[in-house]
Order: sequence, then C-alpha cells, then structure tokens
Amino acid sequence: FQEIETSVLSTTDTSVSTIFNTWEQFPRAIDLGNYSMYNANWALSGNVIKTTSDVNCTGFWDPNRVNEMDYTMEFDVYSGDSRWSDPYQFMFRMNRNATNNYSFYAVTFTGGGTVGETPQIALVKINSWIPARSDSDHMGPVSGAGGVVVGSGTYATGKILKCINNPGMSILNSWVHCKIEANGNNIKVYVNDKLLIDYTDNDNPFLSGSYGPSTTSNPSVQFKNISIYIKSYKSYIEIVIRGITKT
Repeated sequence: FQEIETSVLSTTDTSVSTIFNTWEQFPRAIDLGNYSMYNANWALSGNVIKTTSDVNCTGFWDPNRVNEMDYTMEFDVYSGDSRWSDPYQFMFRMNRNATNNYSFYAVTFTGGGTVGETPQIALVKINSWIPARSDSDHMGPVSGAGGVVVGSGTYATGKILKCINNPGMSILNSWVHCKIEANGNNIKVYVNDKLLIDYTDNDNPFLSGSYGPSTTSNPSVQFKNISIYIKSYKSYIEIVIRGITKT
C-alpha cells in the first residue's frame, strides 16, 4: 500500500473564508438555552478569522468530515490578551456523539499573561463535553485559570495527555505556527517547527473525527493559514488502474 495525501483545505483556498462561511459554529444555538454565553462574535478580516467577545468555549468545525482518520493540520495562531491569555486550541478527531455532546483531542495554548501564568502548550483529550446551559462562568472543556484544566465543570470529562510548561518560545503577542499530525493512535505536535509532543494514546483512542479552531474566554485570538491534509492508503493495483483510466 502507498500513502496518498490530499489537501481538503489549504491556504491557497482562502481557508479562513471557507471556515467562516461554510463550517458549523459550535455549540449550536438550537442546543442552548442561553446562546449569548457562547457568542464570541467571530469575525472574518482579510485572511484572518478571529474572536471579539469574552465568552465560553466556542469555535468552528466541519461536521461533514467526521469519518476522516489520519490527517495533518497546520495553522498560524495569535493571542493578544496580555492579561490572562485564556486558552485557545485546535480540535481534531472531533465528534458530536449525541445532541450537544462532543468528544475530541485538542492542542491548547494558554498562559504568559501579565498576571504571571506559566506559558503552556498541552495535548488534551475530552471524552464528553456537554456545553453548560446555565454555567455563568467563562469556562469550557479546557480552561486556563492558573494553568491548563480539563473538565472544569460537571459538564466535561477528560484528561491532559501531555503538557509542556515554558515551551521556550513566546506564545503571546506573536504569531505561532503549529502543525499537528494524527496517525492512528499517535499524535505529534510541532510548534514553530520544533517537535514538542509525541504521544501514543493506548487508552481507547479516538481514531476518526473532524477538526477546527476554538477559544475559551479569550476575545483576542486570531487564526490564519489553516491547512488540512487527509491521508489515505491505496494498493499499487488501485494506483495503476487509476492511472490507466486517466490516460
């Protein structure tokens, strides 16, 4: 078998515009009693998609891609919240398992603000997140009050798989490039071309699901240059036949 990599979203496709205009914003208003707590007023500005309001966890994902298995994601992200640097993340292997109940992995950035929080980059796994209809705090399945916290309410369960404290680079008030490779139960995370996380999940790993950017209680996060490359595997016979049918 030969690995075939296909781009489903690339920077040449004005990716943030595609996300803003065609992907689903989560959580959905129809699933919530008080949507104002999740309305981050996402905005599209040139080649950037950004948050403008300080609310609970919210983001975008493509629900049409939940059957995707192995893929690579790349993006640039910026946070200008100089106070707390509440968390912002890129979710993957994401599924909505029942009405308003999500599971996923996420690479989360937090810390580095003026209140002295330690900069952190973490790989987290959320087994179940039911966005709280009555939670008045600015929380989510991943929060960053004093460090990365998973399941800060009774509506989320999960764990931190790997956390890098003081990653040796600025993650606040500067653009950061991140690449995530999800292959089987192995996940690699590169930040500014440096391999920070290489983790193999042997505990009921998520092996398929969609992807997308999100933030929690951070009104100053920007994403751009988002690329997704899906990996598939074809036998040599399939490749030969495909080549013959094209000629």
